[in-house]
Amino acid sequence: MNAPDLLSTPEAELKTVQQGIVKTVDEGKKQPEFKAAVGLSREWDARKAGREVAEDTLKKLDGKKPDFFLLFTTIHYEKHGGFKEFLRGVWEVLPEGTPLIGGTVAGFMNNQGCYTRGATAMAVSYPNMDVAVGIGHNTKRAPRIAAKDCAYMINKKLENSQNKNKFYLSFVSGGKVPPIPFIGKRRVIKSFFGISSFLLFFDRLCSVLQIGPGRDEDVFDELAKNLKGFKGVGGTSCDDLQLEKNTQFFMKKTFSDSVVSVGVYCDREISVSSENGLNPSGKQFTINKRAGGGYILERINNKPAVQGYLETMGWPEDLLDERLYRKVFYYPFIQKNTISLQSPRMLGLVYANKFICAAKPLESTDAEVYTSSGKSMIESINKLFTDKKPDFSFLVSCGTRMETLGSKVYYIKNILDGKLSDKYLLVYTGGEFLKTAEDESAFMYQSDNALLI
Repeated sequence: MNAPDLLSTPEAELKTVQQGIVKTVDEGKKQPEFKAAVGLSREWDARKAGREVAEDTLKKLDGKKPDFFLLFTTIHYEKHGGFKEFLRGVWEVLPEGTPLIGGTVAGFMNNQGCYTRGATAMAVSYPNMDVAVGIGHNTKRAPRIAAKDCAYMINKKLENSQNKNKFYLSFVSGGKVPPIPFIGKRRVIKSFFGISSFLLFFDRLCSVLQIGPGRDEDVFDELAKNLKGFKGVGGTSCDDLQLEKNTQFFMKKTFSDSVVSVGVYCDREISVSSENGLNPSGKQFTINKRAGGGYILERINNKPAVQGYLETMGWPEDLLDERLYRKVFYYPFIQKNTISLQSPRMLGLVYANKFICAAKPLESTDAEVYTSSGKSMIESINKLFTDKKPDFSFLVSCGTRMETLGSKVYYIKNILDGKLSDKYLLVYTGGEFLKTAEDESAFMYQSDNALLI
């Protein structure tokens, strides 16, 4: 396993991350109490919000020192003091050296409500737990190297742990709509050079400039390979679903275009599960020609890709504007002959009325469009749980589901309130990830995912 490039990481931060004494499980003793707490702030000012969310969380931890701290905000604080000030507020309260990761999300839900503006945090304290945090940079330029760097930091610190059960939570910088020369930030470009070679050049340029597709699936895939035997849940850090900017939190610093993770060894049973509530629409299409390593779709059903896709969906050509980009969020497709039906995909940038840029290279030529309803979304999240209430409940769900449900999202909250203790947190992200202990993993859209202890 390659050592990470740590040149850009502050020395004090590295010392905090890398040092630590691995705890051992005392055999024969009664299992200690597992403490989890979830906090909230609705303050507008970034620094005040950071301080309040940390205070609220630690107060509910009943004086226990947190073993790790998960921190999430909406994008609004960028214009109300900034995320650096937000973190300064957090660290005015949080004990020095507490392992901390997090980032911006489209929204979140906890026992106090569902919010598209504000900040939330989740802290855990448990004696029989070893914790490490990791970070990798340049996720759009070098996604697999970033993931290896992040996994190396976690594996290195936890290599001597005596606990057997292990899990990780990860958040990756999501896609950013690129500015097209002479056009601006557009998702549907009706005409420009009219040649796919421009898209190939532009895709490579986006990678260098760290804009465009998030390469999040590549990051999650490499993390899964390097964190063997771990169970995991993760998500794509995003803004308010405009997909223009996002921020990740790691200890006392803010980053963009990074992956942040917390890895844990403990003696408690850990479960992960995923549901999507999607149903086949009967609308199928075949990808006849691809370019750019599979990212660019040139022909669908033996026609220019856009025409073939619109005909499959039964949509008119006058839908070719920004509405189309939003509309495809609600119609994910699933490729045939892939590893799992739990991996719905979405189409991305539309170019020159002919080509479609996918967020991830497609493995199969045959696909079917799936749909969901408010009812199926609500029913699917109910399937994630058993009758036993866990001590720790962390969930990652697609931001589009929150947007679709609107005020009916409180039906989801009612389910969580009934199935879980008050110590749960659900974050709405731009994409979702789940990994089993058998090292099977999937990156998804339009899904609900849970890690329970």
